[in-house]
Amino acid sequence: TVENQPDQTTFRVQNGGNASLEVRQIVVPNGFRLIQAPSLPSTVAPGQSLNLTLESPRAPGRWQGVFSVESNDPAALRFQTRLVATVKSGEFTDPRAARPR
Repeated sequence: TVENQPDQTTFRVQNGGNASLEVRQIVVPNGFRLIQAPSLPSTVAPGQSLNLTLESPRAPGRWQGVFSVESNDPAALRFQTRLVATVKSGEFTDPRAARPR
């Protein structure tokens, strides 16, 4: 990722059960940002899903931490994954934009 040009990644919380899934807490690591965060608790009906879109950090450096989603699912009360982003300083040049002279 290049400074001030963050990437976005979407995680889908899918309810494959036959009872309502209640998303109770979402923890986003320092530097990352949750786009359009749902109000919590958020209920996901059976067969439905909830999309959570994260934006990578904008400032240069190496960023890392744990992203977690807590719910009322007795089989998986907490989903966790490690996020890592390296943001390079400077201006990004798209090689597709280069034109031969």
